[in-house]
Amino acid sequence: MKPRESQSFSLRPLNQRSLVIGAIVVLAGALTGLGFLIAPLLAWAFIGTILVLVVVLAPAHIRVGVAVLAAAFSRLVVSTGFFPEFLNFFHYPLALVAVLMAAAEATHRSSLARALEHGLLALLCVSLLSWMINGGQILRPFLDWLVFAEPFFIICTIVAMPPDPRTAKALWRLALAIPLVQLPLAAYQALSLGFGDHIQGLFMGLGAGPHVAGAVALLGAMICAARAVSAFSPKARPIWLLGAALLFLVAVLADAKQVIIGFFPALLVMLLSLMRLRWTRVVVVLPALAVLILGSFSYYQPLRVVFDWVLISRGAYGKVQALSIIASRLSSGVGRWFFGLGPGNSVSRVALMGLEAFVKPSSPVGLLGLRSALTTSDIRILTSSSWLFSSSSVWSGVSSLLGLLGDLGLVGLGLYIWMCWRIWHRLKSPAGWQSCVARGVLLMCGLLSVMFSWLEEPGFTLPAALIVGLGLITEAAPDGTLREGDEGPSGS
Repeated sequence: MKPRESQSFSLRPLNQRSLVIGAIVVLAGALTGLGFLIAPLLAWAFIGTILVLVVVLAPAHIRVGVAVLAAAFSRLVVSTGFFPEFLNFFHYPLALVAVLMAAAEATHRSSLARALEHGLLALLCVSLLSWMINGGQILRPFLDWLVFAEPFFIICTIVAMPPDPRTAKALWRLALAIPLVQLPLAAYQALSLGFGDHIQGLFMGLGAGPHVAGAVALLGAMICAARAVSAFSPKARPIWLLGAALLFLVAVLADAKQVIIGFFPALLVMLLSLMRLRWTRVVVVLPALAVLILGSFSYYQPLRVVFDWVLISRGAYGKVQALSIIASRLSSGVGRWFFGLGPGNSVSRVALMGLEAFVKPSSPVGLLGLRSALTTSDIRILTSSSWLFSSSSVWSGVSSLLGLLGDLGLVGLGLYIWMCWRIWHRLKSPAGWQSCVARGVLLMCGLLSVMFSWLEEPGFTLPAALIVGLGLITEAAPDGTLREGDEGPSGS
């Protein structure tokens, strides 16, 4: 009879990084509890520092997810009154840490990742050079670069350190979950407060909250429409189409006309890209999408302004006059056409931070002490001088493209467009529904950048950047068609 073998239990060795993160969290919890009793503001700053340290130690996809979540949910969290307003800006250091860590950790970068890294560095150099030429406050070149470059931080991190397929699916679920959260919030706000400006979704307290909530919802609508086309099971298509219709309804309830107008061309480009992969499936869902679009223009009267050429020509004159003011100022000095009027000296989001009308008294932005530039004030006066220009942001003198041109000149604007073109060029050959969605989202961002300062709105640009980054890492199927293994109702 053989002796019974002794049984031993072995614990799976813990990852050293996990142990360090756990120790930091435990220590932070103890010190924070004491901090709130002594100095609450310092306690919040301590929490932020600890969170940044934890993000540094976390994997790349966690860094990306936390930055996107911070941009999307901070307004909702702050609206509870339990958290300070500076939490609304915490996504900036999180996104910056993500891209810096990716640059330090990535061993084999793709050509696109290297191009984006070089483009971001060059944009920072242009911002600093423009500041040295024009003068101004020391914070402006860094703030201007941070605001404009932040979406590329997310894209560059994903491209430099691509997640594995399982993690990529989880990030796609996150990209869709953020728009879907708008549904119950928008329904509650519509029933309790009313339509229009009261529909703010996750972006409560934000001046452009209704538009941002509508824009984020339309990002989800684009994903749902693509999934309706690519779904392997015919039973799943009506579910995805219903999701697209409900998310589109959020933008309608919020009266976000400009984002709806920017959405339709992007949706068309996405469908044309999908048609190159499997045209028969696109044809199947086209009737439902056509009914949605035609019904929107038929029953939602504000959308009909897209065909009111008299109103469009009169309203667009606000942008033309703003461009004329910026062009005259750029022509006043040597090299200004190349390097601009200086960071935050035209109509960028940093420039608007110097106007009292754009900054709440309780906002931490006031602590920066930013002053309004002459060009910014003149364009503000121009917008206020006409009821039409001031009636809608789309007719105002504010635009991300005008801000880039005015702040950083043709060189800064050219660098930004060059990075976008590199991404667009990578997406020109669709590898799956993911890259088709990314192509549509990128076009939507480009169209909105002409209308207002959309490229500088992190609540929209970071979820959009997540979608674009995930679309860039989609690999083509061997036969060039939609990959059936990823298209079932349970996939993302």
